[in-house]
Amino acid sequence: MPRLVLDVKYGSSSVIISEPQSNLNQLWDFDGDGTVGNKMGLVLDVGEGSNEPLTPVIVNSKHGGWNQIFRVVPIAL
Repeated sequence: MPRLVLDVKYGSSSVIISEPQSNLNQLWDFDGDGTVGNKMGLVLDVGEGSNEPLTPVIVNSKHGGWNQIFRVVPIAL
C-alpha cells in the first residue's frame, strides 16, 4: 500500500491526497486551538461553512471560524 499525505492542489484551495514530496504544503500540524495548519500558513477549512455531508475540505487563511476547528475522535474498527 502506498504512503499518502494530505496536500494542497497547486494553484487552488483544494485539499487532495498525494505521494509525499516534503513540500511545505504537505507538512501539517495540529494546533492547540483545534486548527490543522500547514507550513505555508493555511488551515483546513470546511468549504463555505457548510455542515452538509460530503462538503469538501479546503485550505484557507486562518480566521477562527467554527468551520476551521477539528478534533481527533477515536473510532473502533
